[in-house]
Amino acid sequence: MKVIVIVLMLSALVYPVAGAINTIEPGNTVFIGEDNLDVTAALASYEKLAHFSGGDDPDRIITVTSPTAFYISPSDFSDRSGAWYAWSDTATKASAPVAFYVDDPYLTVKVRDIDLDIDVSDKWIPRGDNAGFTLQTNLGVMTERGIAGAPITIKVKSPSGTTYATLADAAGNAQSLDVEVPSSPYDPGISWYTGDSRYSSGSYTVYLECNANNMNDNYYKEGTTISKKVTVLVQSKNPLITSPTETTATTIATTTLATPVPTTVSPTTAATTSLPATTTVPATVPVTTMTTATVMATATATPTATAPGFGMAVSLLAVLAAGAFLISRR
Repeated sequence: MKVIVIVLMLSALVYPVAGAINTIEPGNTVFIGEDNLDVTAALASYEKLAHFSGGDDPDRIITVTSPTAFYISPSDFSDRSGAWYAWSDTATKASAPVAFYVDDPYLTVKVRDIDLDIDVSDKWIPRGDNAGFTLQTNLGVMTERGIAGAPITIKVKSPSGTTYATLADAAGNAQSLDVEVPSSPYDPGISWYTGDSRYSSGSYTVYLECNANNMNDNYYKEGTTISKKVTVLVQSKNPLITSPTETTATTIATTTLATPVPTTVSPTTAATTSLPATTTVPATVPVTTMTTATVMATATATPTATAPGFGMAVSLLAVLAAGAFLISRR
């Protein structure tokens, strides 16, 4: 009988009894947004909580009316992280014990190409490679409550909008996306085979959520109870490599038409006859692509016409003039 008692005692030391995620012991850390917390043990015999920003006087005192269902309200605690003391009207800062510590939760996720061992968050992973996840958070301290780790869900949304509860590995085995995170950074050991026919090519959205003790319902804020979303492009072809584009150059030929040049012939005046003053010869220009043709017009002056008998009259006048000259000499 004694042997059995000793064995049971040793077992209790090696395998501690699992605690409840909402049970808070003195000095544990709680997070903004958690509710239904049992802070009975943390308060001991006190009925109030006090926070100090500096000095010996508290800057905030909260009366706890329901220690088995306590709410870490954002309005009361978001700007007052750190130690909160069990308090009474007769307590002093030196004598008051720490009830618990308040912290603002944070969550971050990265997607890794396991085959290449590189971060592919907001990048591209070749279809057929195995993808994994790295989780970063301060929620791992929940293990001090006697649990294996903070309950966190990895959310993976397909290009069509489907949110997966599991992901298949290369052997086709389904792996749950609900994980317990005891530390940070943390690799949950999930290997997502992107070459599986269930996963089409396209952009996938990945993020984390933690709703332990309704904290995500009460304090929905990106980066805290829900992580910032990242994407990963799953496809066979590197998106940075593009096919060359064939370019056809079009040449437009311009045809210039020469302006016709009018040709003017100066009038020729005779003693008794006038000819028409101007003769205009139009220029004919053939239109040929990329060729400018100019035809120059040449005008030929019309010879001066002589009236009939004009030459004989001139000769007769010359003879008469010579005869008159001779008579006058005599």
